[in-house]
Amino acid sequence: MAGFRFRLEQVLNHRRMEEKKAKDELTLARAEQQKAVNALEAARQMLQQSLNAADETGRLDLQQALNGFFFREQLSAKVLKLQENLKKAARAVEEKKNRLILARQKTMVLEKLKEKQKEEFVYLENLEEQKQIDELALAMFIRNKDETM
Repeated sequence: MAGFRFRLEQVLNHRRMEEKKAKDELTLARAEQQKAVNALEAARQMLQQSLNAADETGRLDLQQALNGFFFREQLSAKVLKLQENLKKAARAVEEKKNRLILARQKTMVLEKLKEKQKEEFVYLENLEEQKQIDELALAMFIRNKDETM
């Protein structure tokens, strides 16, 4: 008998490639999210250092205080922008995660179908083999019976 051949193997391979692509996209999105987290944390630390430095100087230099104020305002705006970037990155990660889940489900459907068809093929092959063995045993029995008579 011929070996098992899954008719939808090409479709299954395509789905596996889509799943791998979705996994790669998720990895990239997570890396972007981590970059956004790091950038936000760095900006927050810089803002905190600026606030601490303003408290420590104690001197009242109007120009320096004004420059510090504008610098902190700029940093605050940057923090807000980075927080928005982080939210976008988190949404992108969630979207990529959902795409991966969907791609995995599609792949699993075909993998289960392939496994069921393979089990059925093996069952039918075993059934045919058993039938041939039974026929041989019957033929041998009839021949031995004829020889003894």
